[in-house]
Amino acid sequence: MQDSLGPYLEQIRSFVAKYVQHAGQAPQVILVGGTATTAVALLKGMASIYDGEAVHGSVITVDDFLRLASQFERDQRSREAKGEGWSPVLSAKWLTEKRWRSLPAGCMALAEVVTCCGGIGTATVSNRDLLDAVLMQQHEKFKKDYAGC
Repeated sequence: MQDSLGPYLEQIRSFVAKYVQHAGQAPQVILVGGTATTAVALLKGMASIYDGEAVHGSVITVDDFLRLASQFERDQRSREAKGEGWSPVLSAKWLTEKRWRSLPAGCMALAEVVTCCGGIGTATVSNRDLLDAVLMQQHEKFKKDYAGC
């Protein structure tokens, strides 16, 4: 993995040190977004269908990210050496080529973020984002404001 990701590894570490490290040790790290959710789905063995509800709230470790990065890096190099192009890997038919190609570096970056922020070596992955939180907050406000109507 060091061979092809090596040039990016220092950039990843530098970015994390500059933009994330100031957060200090968080009691919990929560990750949202495609790389984190894809990693959990692959670890859970989701083959035909991506199940966001099964992903939501899952815990992933730094070692999980590093293992997936290494596995995908090996798979990509093996396919390229054979002159083969992309195909769904790990029996994940929902995995796109763009996501497949970005997974090694993305998993390395998230491993660095979790290591830097968490100190505990794990993160909880959310299939939801800020919009869900805003909508939930507005719904609760609406219920409170109009409770007697």
